[in-house]
Amino acid sequence: MLRISARQAGYRSLRRTSCLLRGSLPECQGASCETARDIAIPQKRLSYTTVPQSYAQLNRREARYRDTENFLAALQQRSTIRETLRKWELDNPQVGEFAVAASLPPGDLPNNIFKSQALGSMREARQMGDAEDGEFAVEEPDFADGAISAPTDHLRPGTLIELRLSDSRIPLLGIILGRFHGVYYFITNGGQLAADEGIPSVLFSVADFATPAEMQSLVDFIPKDRFVHPHEVVHSYQPSIQLCAPLQNKINRFYAEANLFHQNNMTALSAANKMLSHPTEFSTMSLHQITHTLLPNKADREGSYDPAMLYAVHIALMNDEANSFRPLNKIHAARHVSYLYRISPASSTRIIYKVRTQVREILEALGTKGKSGEKSTFANNSLWRFILKARRVIRESRARRAWTDHGTLVPHFDHYKTFQNWTKEDKEYIHFIELWVGSHVHRESILHGFGSSILRLTQMYQPAKQLNAATGWAFLQELGWIPSWELPTRHTSPLPGATVQSGGGYIRPSPGPFSESMREDIAANRRRDWGPLQAYCIDAPSTTLLDDAVSIERTDTPGEYWIHAHIADPAAFIDPKSRLADYAAIMSQDHFIPGYRCSMFPPDFYDEVVMNKFSLDKDRPCLTFSTKLNEEGEVLDVQVQPGTLQNITFLTPHDVDAFCLPIRVTPEPAGTSKLVVGPEQKYPAGVHRNMTRLSDLSGAEKEDLQTMHRLLTAVDAARLRRGAIPQSRSSRSIRVMFDGNGSPAPSRAEDASSWSGDPAIEVAFDERKDGTLVGMAMMLAGESAAKWCSRRQIPVPFHAQPGALRNPEGLRALGDQIRALTDSGAPVPMTLWQAFDREAGPTAQSVDPSPIIPQGLEMYAKVTSPLRRLADCIVTGRSTLPRRPPPSPAPTAPTPLPPLTLSRAQGARPWLYQALFRAWKFGEADLPPRFRFVVSKVYGSLLRGELDYMGFSALLRKPDMEGVSLMADVKDGDVFEVEICDVNVYSCHVFVRALRKA
Repeated sequence: MLRISARQAGYRSLRRTSCLLRGSLPECQGASCETARDIAIPQKRLSYTTVPQSYAQLNRREARYRDTENFLAALQQRSTIRETLRKWELDNPQVGEFAVAASLPPGDLPNNIFKSQALGSMREARQMGDAEDGEFAVEEPDFADGAISAPTDHLRPGTLIELRLSDSRIPLLGIILGRFHGVYYFITNGGQLAADEGIPSVLFSVADFATPAEMQSLVDFIPKDRFVHPHEVVHSYQPSIQLCAPLQNKINRFYAEANLFHQNNMTALSAANKMLSHPTEFSTMSLHQITHTLLPNKADREGSYDPAMLYAVHIALMNDEANSFRPLNKIHAARHVSYLYRISPASSTRIIYKVRTQVREILEALGTKGKSGEKSTFANNSLWRFILKARRVIRESRARRAWTDHGTLVPHFDHYKTFQNWTKEDKEYIHFIELWVGSHVHRESILHGFGSSILRLTQMYQPAKQLNAATGWAFLQELGWIPSWELPTRHTSPLPGATVQSGGGYIRPSPGPFSESMREDIAANRRRDWGPLQAYCIDAPSTTLLDDAVSIERTDTPGEYWIHAHIADPAAFIDPKSRLADYAAIMSQDHFIPGYRCSMFPPDFYDEVVMNKFSLDKDRPCLTFSTKLNEEGEVLDVQVQPGTLQNITFLTPHDVDAFCLPIRVTPEPAGTSKLVVGPEQKYPAGVHRNMTRLSDLSGAEKEDLQTMHRLLTAVDAARLRRGAIPQSRSSRSIRVMFDGNGSPAPSRAEDASSWSGDPAIEVAFDERKDGTLVGMAMMLAGESAAKWCSRRQIPVPFHAQPGALRNPEGLRALGDQIRALTDSGAPVPMTLWQAFDREAGPTAQSVDPSPIIPQGLEMYAKVTSPLRRLADCIVTGRSTLPRRPPPSPAPTAPTPLPPLTLSRAQGARPWLYQALFRAWKFGEADLPPRFRFVVSKVYGSLLRGELDYMGFSALLRKPDMEGVSLMADVKDGDVFEVEICDVNVYSCHVFVRALRKA
């Protein structure tokens, strides 16, 4: 618990009071607002014409007042209760302080109008919905921005971090002291030792803020001989004031310096919205770029800014009233490194202020004149006209399909028409709702109050438990603005440079004629003609974009072979300074989630150029990464050379795996392993490539495959000896099928008012194949590419996992437990995998090579998908550069901002909850009547745990435990028998009710 003075809390509760107080407030359940009458006694306004009738009357009033004061003073002197309290205050030194917990359930919003701001423990501040089974793990490159370190740099001890807790707009500053027994320890600006098993959402950090010597006394205080639960740290392991004072003072001096700089530059910082916003489009800028734009004369000679200056700018951006600056690193699992901000266009900001004015007019009119005068009062209010039109549209929609209080509508499987006759002003108000529900606004944003007010004024959502963003999402569906199956993650986690097309894919402006972005083959005079060498392209028949192939070549030395990985080579033909290169750099990789795709290159570029020139086939260019091996799996040499394939055979993974068995196969988990909702699909005949059957291969070709498999198996064994962990986790797959014909993407009719019906959704756990021939060959190619570039000092983005290097002994101990279970055939508990993932940490990109301990790799660089990933394209292009190259050549244009992408698992997450909701609410699939709920996290009034069904997590609220257990008696690992009581499709949450404690 964090301690703050009562006076500070009082001041904070009065700051930034919402403008809604000027008029009557609706019951803003979604914004957790309270009206003034709920907390204060209304007072009559004094009329200037009201005067005392006589001086005698005034004297009598003053006399009564003095009598009252005397009576209260006498009562105070006689009160033993007050004496007892005074004695207690003397015995307890924490006078005038109180502690409050910060733990808002998912979807709840703080009351910033009347209630004091809450600051709670680090652990309870974590976003409970931000990580489910690792689904929000976003792999992003590691770049530093000036003096500011990256959250994955990797939050070393001594780093100063700023946290915005889930229910407070007040920042919390702390210094990372270290990680012991899986628990991170921090010293905060309040002088408290806080602890958490993970790093909460970090929005700002300063590397090397405190030296090891400055932290040593506190590090010595931390119990390091055993695991200490974070709650126990908060209540039982607090250092003395004298021990905390040096670092606490250093943090406060930093904050004071930033605050002073903020005040001295208030004029420039308050104009950030006007100076940085594009007139009509969203834009993205880093904190350093924003600071340079707002304060160009404040940089030092090297063009960098003092961390306190950058923090002052950050504070100004976060306090923007219209929420025009949204930190993308928080949206993307707090793993981005350059503190990027998505900046709303000026047109959106104008609409927000327009809505504020219109809502205020309506509420004030309703409060003063009542409904009887609404026709004449609201005739000139365009928002009111939109609300009346929205009512009619919603009634028409509900005549065909009902609304549910779960963030979506009742499923509907046929094409359906939507209302299109919206005026320009109507679309502005719809755009405001989009900003509210689809922009990942912070919890204290003014958008929540205005959005919930609009929903209440429609009078169509009285049964709703909360008029929150989930209800706003359903509101857009009922208006026909988005289909009922649209994914909110496409809007809340935007892709840079792409516009979401409702019910469709993504829209990106074309980079112009592709011929202007192409160049002659830079490796033309060095390409090796591979002639009769037999290469094998192993991919599904439906795959048309082919990145890689493998082959084997015998040497003159018995027992030694070359394993070749032939990779597509677009970097040799694309001008790195072209518009096409810039286009690819913005997206950084293909983005694909079931139903939607946004490619790194333009779609027509794939059709016109890639499929005819770069996708692997006979007489196509390639870049070959060659590794020389012996029978023991030892790497003897590596080579990289451009070439051209002449002899290529196409095989399916199924046939190859049947002939060359994977080393490890993890079967589907016991119990239900598939969830299917929606109508049956009639699949039309698809277009497939001509594939070679295994039976058609010659004896020599089969021997090639067997020899490659034997050598790669030896390489795998060598990695296991170096500490590699067998990946024996079953993977969850999602398929969506539209229009009853198995279409993987929605079809949009020529009539723009028509949507496809709800798709069929299939969620399944597939068996995990680890150690396949093609998988091991591609991993070997990445390791050889990294060695090649490292030895020649060629700058490429190396793959890194810095968290694993901090405690390799602890990681190996967890790995030994996993290997023991895997070797015995026993399943590995999810808790053990989660502990391993926490210890290993996220992956990142680095300019320096480093070991990848979980894979047993000396170093690694991704190279096998240059047609889909920018990093691979960079590595393949630079691999052919001479030793110690000058820094100017590059295969692709460097992006001005670090790339930011939405992971497939993160984007696809709503499909899981749509499927579960439809099965639970409408019986589209059989569900168990009861589930086993294993507690994984205990919060103040909420439990989070895992269900024994399809890998779903769930939340158990305190009221739903009544009669079963007390919240205070629950600990991690406890098991309950539960039933589902709510599924929210918008927020991706499952709520359960406890039936009994197992």
